[in-house]
Amino acid sequence: SRYMIEHELVYVYTIDRIVTTVVAVTRTSATVAGMTKVYTAPKFRGRGCAEKLVAFVCEQKLFGGTVGKNGTKSSPSSSFESVVLFVGHTLAAARVYHRVGFVGVGPGKKKVKTAMGTEVEVYTPDAENWLELGFEDTEIGHW
Repeated sequence: SRYMIEHELVYVYTIDRIVTTVVAVTRTSATVAGMTKVYTAPKFRGRGCAEKLVAFVCEQKLFGGTVGKNGTKSSPSSSFESVVLFVGHTLAAARVYHRVGFVGVGPGKKKVKTAMGTEVEVYTPDAENWLELGFEDTEIGHW
């Protein structure tokens, strides 16, 4: 935690100066920012805190920015080509990520144009499968 705070890898959302939600961006490459550790305290769930903070972090990572409204805090401006996150297939939070605009986190609808130029509503693919592997004898760091 100390490392993530010192390196401004953690974002928080507050209500009345109480931290309700945290998000970390700890897995990055030159073009991709990986969002991890999305958590909302149980008594603040269902109020849109996670959705607002995840959307804010995505905006910061894709377009850069500064400190936001209502206590959200941005790390120094940086722009990435994409933001990714990993979520369990049955995790209710997948709905939040889908509303923010993530794809591959569960079934959703979108409008597409057909070859004839008409617009139809189709379902996006269900969650993509992934497997996280560990390696023996490696230094354990932050996620």
